[in-house]
Amino acid sequence: MTADRAHAPTLSRLMFSDLALRSAVELERGFRGSDYQTDPIGDLADVLERAAQPANHGAPFKFVEPGYYQTFESLYQSKKSDPVQSIEQIQEFMSQAVERLRAIEAHVEGSQIDKELISFCITLHRELIRGLAAEGNSVVHERRHPGLPTSSGIR
Repeated sequence: MTADRAHAPTLSRLMFSDLALRSAVELERGFRGSDYQTDPIGDLADVLERAAQPANHGAPFKFVEPGYYQTFESLYQSKKSDPVQSIEQIQEFMSQAVERLRAIEAHVEGSQIDKELISFCITLHRELIRGLAAEGNSVVHERRHPGLPTSSGIR
């Protein structure tokens, strides 16, 4: 992670979920053999790393960025068979995902885009949106594209 990226502010939950979805789209393109952009993938790795393992400034305990524990725990439980016993398990799981995303971003030889990584990004997106809905603070509105008639079903 570059110094600029390390000190960047944490994204909002909505922007974080959008980044996860954009990364899933790019990974799917790469999986299918098409050209794909690596910027969203690297950005997702950075944000995920900051949220899952924030600087603790000497705190005697481990934690994740406030507001993300339940999201990360749900993501962990959807992908792993063993129950969460500690925050370290979640952090290790997230670190493994970050490493895989960085390897794809850097085109490391032997790194491979697979359905599991795409599924991880989609599930992360879903859990972040679920958290937003549970908070009740935001409403996701569908907007009609200005060039489409209202009869197209998009409003």
